[in-house]
Amino acid sequence: MEIDTQQYENLVPKDVQEKAKRLDEVDTLLMKSVLERRFLPEEELKYLLTEVTALYSSFTKLHYTFYAITQSEETAFYKQKKDEFTARGEKFVSAPVEREASYYVRTVEYLSTFYEGQMYRAESLMNTTKRLMNGKDEKHTAWAESKEEK
Repeated sequence: MEIDTQQYENLVPKDVQEKAKRLDEVDTLLMKSVLERRFLPEEELKYLLTEVTALYSSFTKLHYTFYAITQSEETAFYKQKKDEFTARGEKFVSAPVEREASYYVRTVEYLSTFYEGQMYRAESLMNTTKRLMNGKDEKHTAWAESKEEK
């Protein structure tokens, strides 16, 4: 069975896709500058840090909002099914209902997980940018020192 990832990717709003794309661009910019040993000016790093921090904040809000919705809806679905079994006087087995509840919230959970991933990416980029700004990146410091010695 092949998974159609496009159906899930289409769930992400266009403005959020643009934010994720911007994280890709910043990641590429930082990686390229390090690989080419062409470090960015401090002012540009400060701007990138501010931008990535704002993206981190946005993705954090989205993640925790959708995480709360996922938990709430999954619990409500489970309780409703349990109440239905009880009302019919049938034996309730939780494992199949838990799987059904998980399936029920899958699209919201996808979004929550997507936002969480972007949140962690932004956090990583924030840390990288801070290290470059502070000159505490070992490769950056070593490269700068070896260049000064020549």
